[in-house]
Amino acid sequence: DELNKSKDELAAYSKSIEEQEKKRAKDRENRIAKADKALKDYQKQLPKKQSEWEKKQDLKLKWHILKPTKLAATGGVTLTNNNDGTVTSSKKGNKSIYTITTETALKDISAVRLEALTDKSFPRNGPGRHTDGNFVLTEFEVRVAPKSDPKKVTKLKLVKSVANFTQKNFNIATTVDGRPDGRNGWAVSPQGGKEHWATFQLEKPVANPKGSIVTITINHSFNQNKPFRFGKFRLSLASSKKPTGLSLTESLAAIIRTPVDKRSKDQLAKLKTAYQLTDKTL
Repeated sequence: DELNKSKDELAAYSKSIEEQEKKRAKDRENRIAKADKALKDYQKQLPKKQSEWEKKQDLKLKWHILKPTKLAATGGVTLTNNNDGTVTSSKKGNKSIYTITTETALKDISAVRLEALTDKSFPRNGPGRHTDGNFVLTEFEVRVAPKSDPKKVTKLKLVKSVANFTQKNFNIATTVDGRPDGRNGWAVSPQGGKEHWATFQLEKPVANPKGSIVTITINHSFNQNKPFRFGKFRLSLASSKKPTGLSLTESLAAIIRTPVDKRSKDQLAKLKTAYQLTDKTL
């Protein structure tokens, strides 16, 4: 009798578990269906939202592309000046600190833009050197000195940093927290293979009426000994009385300046991808 009772209890328990599993599976299916409908409904709004986003862009804002005068990198990495403002890093090497030095006559420097650029020669087109095209920027620093007194170097305080896309737990804000220890940084997985960019607002504009020597440090010290670093990048400066916000890359600004009916399929696709990466709701 005791054995039969135990068997009956086990059967009842098994049936109860089976019913709970069926209910959980059904609830999961319902949640997926609801989320799928919400996504499809939102996607119908994207063309209008993208158009509104394009109209909000400040195309009058001028970004001055930096032309490096000196390049250096640690960890056996070599940086190549492409003479168009872009810089390419060598395939060899893992962790590295890039140092880019340049001179500019720009007055009242207010912001810095960093573009991480794709290249067909990189894994998954980059823009990082890792196998999935990712990178981890652990710290970003800007120093300036007046041309009239090159030894008077000042590290600039960056008070606002924004990026077009950030990987979960790898926010752009951690690149200006003064902790280049490799435990955090800006990364973009799973959105490798696409152009990414970030802007950094200065706490105070840099005047230097006779021009400035600018030194930018790009730290790739993520605590994995793998090439989580930029493969190709470009730096620019802005002089604006109001915050630049995220702004645009050079190529995206050029596309938006092009009349809609004159844009190529590639341009339309690139603009669509760029907009959707910035749409946090999506």
